Amino acid sequence: MNDMNTTQHKKILISAPPFVNQQEKFQQILSEFGFDVHWAESQQQLSENQLLKLLPEIDGWILGDDPCTRLILAAGSSGRLKAVVKWGVGTDNIDFNAIKDLNLAFSNTPNAFGREVADLAMAYLINLSRHVLTVDSNVREGMWIKPAGFSLADKNIGLVGYGDIGKNISKRLQAADAKVSVYEIDSKRTNGVENISIYDWPEAVGDLDAIILACALTTENSEMINKEILKKTKKGLLIINVSRGGLICEEDLIDSLNSGRLGGVALDVYQIEPLPVSSALRECKNVIFGTHNASNTLEAVMRTSQTALETMRSFLNPA
Repeated sequence: MNDMNTTQHKKILISAPPFVNQQEKFQQILSEFGFDVHWAESQQQLSENQLLKLLPEIDGWILGDDPCTRLILAAGSSGRLKAVVKWGVGTDNIDFNAIKDLNLAFSNTPNAFGREVADLAMAYLINLSRHVLTVDSNVREGMWIKPAGFSLADKNIGLVGYGDIGKNISKRLQAADAKVSVYEIDSKRTNGVENISIYDWPEAVGDLDAIILACALTTENSEMINKEILKKTKKGLLIINVSRGGLICEEDLIDSLNSGRLGGVALDVYQIEPLPVSSALRECKNVIFGTHNASNTLEAVMRTSQTALETMRSFLNPA
């Protein structure tokens, strides 16, 4: 029996926004795999109530940053749900104990977009260090300012996390002749790596000119950037977060921005997403805002979505 016949009655839910936004590019492969797809559009994630209604009628779920709790998974498992694939790398929204207890197949898409996230991290760093957006906005208003930036060469950049994303950021920093200080709990990732200094967080944090967060969010490192850490840092420190919003206590970050202690911040992620209209962060100066979009290039979406679909087919139609 061919793949089309064995998968033709499988219904999958796809809720990762970058995948959904390029759905027309996947019609052929979906037809070949025989999947019947429910495309769930959202700014960032579906609500718990939406998922409780959808999942019992779904065989497989390809999700982004949607809540993937025991309650939601149990509702799906009580119906047809057999497999879950996380589009991307981060899995802090996944209840792994529930996945195991309910005997659901699971995978993410590892090493999906380290280069793309690294590119954006460097874009943020260069924008902050050279005041690119400030100059742009002033010229648009008829002014002609020339603020002094700083060179990346010989600056001490703290890189938190040394997985696929961290390694790619490190390559780009070293190409800019920056000094790289790595904070990584998995020592195997840094074995034999040259041209970096390795520390335990927050060792030597006061020596850093910038911090780039590129690690997974865990219960241990939640709000690792907080007022106690910020008191130890250099005046003018830059902070860039392309990982998870929960790594930073936003209340403490706002206080440090408003006091002038920080030189600038670039955030692709937040503690609450989308960033609330009422957030005091919106009133802070020297902040670059993203929309949890670091991985979103045409090439990365195609590559990651293809991997997610192939993984789902292997779960729902094992050879």
